[in-house]
Amino acid sequence: MEFLGSLLSGRCPRNLEKFKVTVGRFAGVPQWFRGLVHLCFVQITICKLEAHDLEILRDLPKLECLVLGLDFIPKEAIVIQDEGFRELQTLSIECPVPWLTFELGAMRMLTYLQLDFHARPSSPVSVPVGINNLRCLAKVALWYNVRYINSSSVRRTVKAVREEVAKCRNATQMVSLLINGIEQDDVQVLDEETGSATEAPSGTGVGAKDDAQEVDEITEA
Repeated sequence: MEFLGSLLSGRCPRNLEKFKVTVGRFAGVPQWFRGLVHLCFVQITICKLEAHDLEILRDLPKLECLVLGLDFIPKEAIVIQDEGFRELQTLSIECPVPWLTFELGAMRMLTYLQLDFHARPSSPVSVPVGINNLRCLAKVALWYNVRYINSSSVRRTVKAVREEVAKCRNATQMVSLLINGIEQDDVQVLDEETGSATEAPSGTGVGAKDDAQEVDEITEA
């Protein structure tokens, strides 16, 4: 990935609309992404995500779909501020620990959020926060290996996201939650029963298959 990651700005395709790399990793977001005013789709895996990497992504004026693999465990929360990402509608993140914070006004056009995470040792605070700040959000999809359903880190992440989605629904924002492809009907339950709901997600599954394949279909296009 060194060649693609280090292209000089004068050599990069200025009219590029889609950049998809599914094999290999980049050290960070390619610097030559700056100024690609037509880029609407990005799928890459990176080994770090620093402030300048986020700045490059958020300043892409036409970015509508971002499929981002994070091949590292964050040492602090990845904060999505209220700047940039003006056209982003779909965000899919694969990360060992999805320690994300969405500030008020972040990603104003986002309708679909997918988090693919793993069972890893993590602190109690390293969970997604601020999903209820995504005002256009319609669907949240969580994916993890069912073998680790009793992992403390998996349980914390699922519980945190359920609570965030419940906040959306309490604010009359109807957001669908899918866990491993199963649509959840009991998101409003936020007491001790939340733990048992995490262990055995309930739901009708109506429409879940189509929703779960949404990012896959986009990335295959």
